[in-house]
Amino acid sequence: MVVMILVTGGTLGLTLPAAAHHALTASDPADGATVNDPPAAVSLTFDQPVEDSDVFRAMVVVTGPDDQQYKDGTPTTNGDVITAAVAPLTAAGRYAVAYRVISDQGVVGGSVHFTLLHPAARSDTTSPHPRVTLPPADSAAAADADPTSGGLPWWIWATLATAVAGAGIMIIRDMLNDPPRSRP
Repeated sequence: MVVMILVTGGTLGLTLPAAAHHALTASDPADGATVNDPPAAVSLTFDQPVEDSDVFRAMVVVTGPDDQQYKDGTPTTNGDVITAAVAPLTAAGRYAVAYRVISDQGVVGGSVHFTLLHPAARSDTTSPHPRVTLPPADSAAAADADPTSGGLPWWIWATLATAVAGAGIMIIRDMLNDPPRSRP
């Protein structure tokens, strides 16, 4: 029994560092900032590299005070930084930069805000994109930490394997210490 507790506890202890979510450490424009001129791009910096693959793309959506989205292409990742080009911001006011990235524990999302004082001039070719809604971070699709792993994070499989191995060891030990009695 003691062996089982030590093995399981050791496995759980080893998995704790890998269970960390991405944490946003900086943004440009900074969260809560007031900017005079519209940025051509927004960038988000995290405390660990961001996964960006064919299976999962990091998402960044900039929404203006007019409830329109201002994106210009697909966000790019470079290590721990996501950069998204922004269509010309044509409304003064508060903008939200919503993001969605993948971490060891699944999909993590959030938002930062900035206020624009002097918007870009609106032209015939400048138009915000139709509204796109990001799925909630706790949706069923976001529950899988690694979409290619069959649905469960590796640390759950490691814990289950350790528990089964520990139970097997205990059964074999009990059989060796207390052999079956012969019948008279």
